[in-house]
Amino acid sequence: MTSLSTGELISKQQRLLTAPVAATVTDITLRPGTLVTAGSVILQLENPQLRQQVQVAARQCQQKQSEITAFIAQQQQELLLQQDQLSERSSALEQAKLELNVHMELQKKGVVSSIELRKSQLLCNQAAHSLLNAKDRLSQFIQMQQAQRAQKDMELSMLDSEYRLLLSQQEQLTVKAGIDGVIQQLDVEVGQSLQPGAPLARIGSHRELNAKLLIPERHVAEIEIGSSVVLDIGGLEVQGEITRIEAVVSEGLVVAETKIIQPLPQGWRPAQRIRGEVMLQHIDNATYVGANGKLSPNQNQYVYVKSSDKKLIRREVVLGETTGDFIIVKSGLSAGDEIVSSYPKEWLDFEEINLK
Repeated sequence: MTSLSTGELISKQQRLLTAPVAATVTDITLRPGTLVTAGSVILQLENPQLRQQVQVAARQCQQKQSEITAFIAQQQQELLLQQDQLSERSSALEQAKLELNVHMELQKKGVVSSIELRKSQLLCNQAAHSLLNAKDRLSQFIQMQQAQRAQKDMELSMLDSEYRLLLSQQEQLTVKAGIDGVIQQLDVEVGQSLQPGAPLARIGSHRELNAKLLIPERHVAEIEIGSSVVLDIGGLEVQGEITRIEAVVSEGLVVAETKIIQPLPQGWRPAQRIRGEVMLQHIDNATYVGANGKLSPNQNQYVYVKSSDKKLIRREVVLGETTGDFIIVKSGLSAGDEIVSSYPKEWLDFEEINLK
């Protein structure tokens, strides 16, 4: 069984362009129907306040970078002073140790008193303590310097991120297609004021196409993802398969998206009208009649069957679903029966009608 439906070609890839910030449309470069590449400029938007914000953010980044450069130079000077003090303390300790050693030798010879030796030991201890303090100060200075530098780098990073965001928004005021395709819709006019997120245009691929079919609601339960479809596109039949079935029913129809699995000739475009025949289920040895407008699917109807002795015999038939241009016969007819489905109402008073 199959289900006949109508529909249209749609872009396999679509992109909706929206306003990045509040802006005014100042120029429209390309209109719907125009083929575009990813870099094609479609619109130009303007936001004077954003331009000013970008300039302010750029200056703040430069100022912070200059501040960091000056900070580094100052800290290098401070570091050199700390290192010089450490070197002086180290030299003082060596000098104190040398004097202590001399006094110890002289004290052994009785030349230096115990008091003098004690003074030398005290000076040596003071020099060692002073060197230790200098090392601690240098270590603390380096840690503080690193913390201050990290803080300033973080501030610069935040300013730079803000600047890049504003700059990106400013660059997006030059609206580009983003993909290769065709402009399907333009939602703005020159001079129009826009809020952030307002739709600008819709771009769709023009070479990679899918199909959108409108399936009768009564057939939806018999269709599944992967069901085969034969599409009639301008007299050319191509194969496809169902990839998505919408859950919403509108006016007795359900939208089913179809993947086209055969190459299409050049020139086919989105929104082109098509017909589709969707495979529902396979019925072995099915009996069917042509859907001629007099017979209705899923009904019990009377027809007249031509007999071998040139008579028309009235017979009730049970009809099922339509399949393409045919209606399935559930009962009442056999393959090869010749029937009359269109006849005067008066015939229904007769079981048999003789043919002249």
